[in-house]
Amino acid sequence: MQVFRHLHALSLRFHLERQTGGMSRDIERGSRGISFLLNFMIFNILPTLFEIGLVTVILFINYDAWFAIITFICIAIYILFSLVVTGVAHGYRRTMNDLDSRPTTRAIDSLLNYETVKYFCNEEYEAGRYDSNLRKWKRRR
Repeated sequence: MQVFRHLHALSLRFHLERQTGGMSRDIERGSRGISFLLNFMIFNILPTLFEIGLVTVILFINYDAWFAIITFICIAIYILFSLVVTGVAHGYRRTMNDLDSRPTTRAIDSLLNYETVKYFCNEEYEAGRYDSNLRKWKRRR
């Protein structure tokens, strides 16, 4: 509902530029991402953190405290390393998503404005724009 209201609050310029195709793709991608994140958090991350806590407590109780401290530090370093690498990969993924959305935006907007494209005989122009975006996406892949 928030996305729907936000779309209606956007400027007239945005709607006149007809970013419909990319917008629908981005909304779909965002919905899937939120669903994945919630499932991953509930079924993977929280149980793993709970398990790390239990293992640390067991090591602390049954062995020397250094075993628990070293194990916890190693896991913390691994988590930090994973977050840094994921952050770098996120930048690449964002670029790929943007390049992936552009051809879809061109195709859907061109089809929504089919009459205008036909009236001005711009089929080749629209095909060229679409092909240009596909080539950019292919190069980045």
